[in-house]
Amino acid sequence: MQDNSFISVFKRDGDMKKFLISFILTVAFIVVADQAIGYMLKRGYDFTTFGAIGRKNEIVNYVKSDIVILGSSRALHHYVPPIISDSTGLSCYNCGLGGQGIIYHYALLRAMSQRYIPKMIIYELTPEYDIEPSNNARFLTEIRTLSPHGCADSILSVVGHMERMKMLSGIYPYNSLLFHIVGDRLQHKDLISQNGYIPMKGSLKKDENYQPRVLDFSKIDSVKVSFFEKMLREYSKKTKLIVMVSPIYGSNAPASFDVIERLCARYDVAFHNCSGDQRFTHAPSLYSDHVHFNDSGARQYTASVCKYFRP
Repeated sequence: MQDNSFISVFKRDGDMKKFLISFILTVAFIVVADQAIGYMLKRGYDFTTFGAIGRKNEIVNYVKSDIVILGSSRALHHYVPPIISDSTGLSCYNCGLGGQGIIYHYALLRAMSQRYIPKMIIYELTPEYDIEPSNNARFLTEIRTLSPHGCADSILSVVGHMERMKMLSGIYPYNSLLFHIVGDRLQHKDLISQNGYIPMKGSLKKDENYQPRVLDFSKIDSVKVSFFEKMLREYSKKTKLIVMVSPIYGSNAPASFDVIERLCARYDVAFHNCSGDQRFTHAPSLYSDHVHFNDSGARQYTASVCKYFRP
């Protein structure tokens, strides 16, 4: 009986060892596969030179313009760098990105600052992405790919509590970008030929009944505003920083941005609120949609505000 019991225990120990070895090998395989696939995705991403990814790589790795423009799609489609350069004598690049606000652009600015500090930063304020409460996790995809530049980890951990752990994965930063990487590499769409500016086409038809969205700042997003203040505090000491609000279609008076105006005053940063500029707010022919200028509107607007950017 004792011999049988010994054999049974030995057999169980042997099975446990086999299980542990199998488990360790499986985990090792998953880790190696994750890092290998992640490395290939990163290489594919880093060497993409066309489309939205190529434009972002150009901005992060190569742009060294005197003036950079940051902000959402209203920055991307409203500021024409050659017009600013002609007026100021300074080189200019539009780094705006649709659907992104201060959280992403603070990370982008940190990444660019690893190489150089622009002489001037123009930030286009968009309430939806810079002030109003929302799910800030939607900004993480674009920020994750900045992590190799040593500027994103602390930002990711503020916005997403599990991000620091997830970023240990090689695949995770790129897991939603595979088709974008392939598409941008195949389509060969040039988005950097106009110094980052992307013009909008078409024009609105006049609509007498249209009313712009009412801005309600009774509640503000403390995370967004804290990153906005970080940008002001850190970069107002290093360069000339200007905050802009471009015209809002249908507005009859400038919108109020008290919280941002107070922050700008605290850090001695220029704030120019053009949201109610009547030359533009009721001119549908200058807009591609109710939010964005078309190319003609962008050129006219840029020319009208260059006076704020001259040294």
